[in-house]
Amino acid sequence: AVSTPAHAIRQEGYAILRGVLPAADVEDARERCLVELRNEKLWFAGGTIAGHIAYTLPPDMEIVAKLITNSSVVSCVSEILGSDFQVLSVGCNVNLPGSTFQPAHADGDMDCEYLAVNLPLGEVTETNGSAELFAGTHRTKLKYVEFMRACRTDISRRANTHSGDVIIRYPNLWHRGTPNHSE
Repeated sequence: AVSTPAHAIRQEGYAILRGVLPAADVEDARERCLVELRNEKLWFAGGTIAGHIAYTLPPDMEIVAKLITNSSVVSCVSEILGSDFQVLSVGCNVNLPGSTFQPAHADGDMDCEYLAVNLPLGEVTETNGSAELFAGTHRTKLKYVEFMRACRTDISRRANTHSGDVIIRYPNLWHRGTPNHSE
């Protein structure tokens, strides 16, 4: 049986939708974000010490509209949340060169009724710090010590992506940022 992205999200906690946005548009967004990063116009949160930062995309950025109206993204999210879902915010994570491992964590609790839709702004590999996701950990509420006991290499997955790919996941899926060894 062919697994749909929504089925994968329910089972594994995440899915990568491959090539759903134009790679050139993603690269344009990346270049704009790099300019704003250099000009310190981005809002920082989420661990600048480890080299992992979060920021809000400017609402006038074309890629935002393309992401939230993309038929593959909308179809997947609707299948899980229903067709009346709302987009509450649009943000990004950046893994800076020289970063270290983030502590493993979940962004939400078991009662969350939303999804995280991540848009990688370019190719993301194990060299430049693709996120590490722990498959299936969204199905059980785990305290950190319980996660550490349950964490095994066989549930560890790296979210390696190309420009135009989108990651959709449950926020309560355990994950962490990894070192960015690139320039």
